[in-house]
Amino acid sequence: MTNLDSQLLGFLNGWTHHSALFDFLAIFFANYLVYFFTFVLIFYWWFGKPKEKVRKATMLAFGSFVLSRGVITEIIRHYFFRQRPHIPRPILDLSGKIHEASFPSGHASAMFALAAAFYFYDKRLGFWLYIAAIVTGIFRVVTGLHYPSDILGGAILGISVAFLVEIFFAKKAWVNALAGKFSDLTDRIFAFTK
Repeated sequence: MTNLDSQLLGFLNGWTHHSALFDFLAIFFANYLVYFFTFVLIFYWWFGKPKEKVRKATMLAFGSFVLSRGVITEIIRHYFFRQRPHIPRPILDLSGKIHEASFPSGHASAMFALAAAFYFYDKRLGFWLYIAAIVTGIFRVVTGLHYPSDILGGAILGISVAFLVEIFFAKKAWVNALAGKFSDLTDRIFAFTK
């Protein structure tokens, strides 16, 4: 942890406890904006056009998400444990998170992986997902859940994983075949999307 990390954390966390509305929004953006990404995935899968391109993009984004958040983030956290910040007056109950690793931020790695993966296929959607990821990252620091370097590390990890998934998997025939089979299956199960 660097001195700059602590100073930025203190500065951003200092915005809390001045307005109940701000504190509410900080908690919402820090903890719940991530669920917006789930709805984007679902909505994009069902209603995005052209269907073949959209469904392949969604599968690659989901793969980037799983690899970044579910695998690599957890490996890093296991071998390079970093304690979460200690905030004297948190606006969130952080007692359940004291023994969880802080670096890299799981929210940041997941959200930036999704944003980067979608950006390859839909620049406008990717841009807005990047904005949502940045907002969430800032508010994860404001609420005292992470140091700024945790967010930066998660962002770099998520973007890197999405980039590597795009390079190594996007042009593979089996990825297109899998996207097609899964697309057909979901269309049969949920006929309303046709």
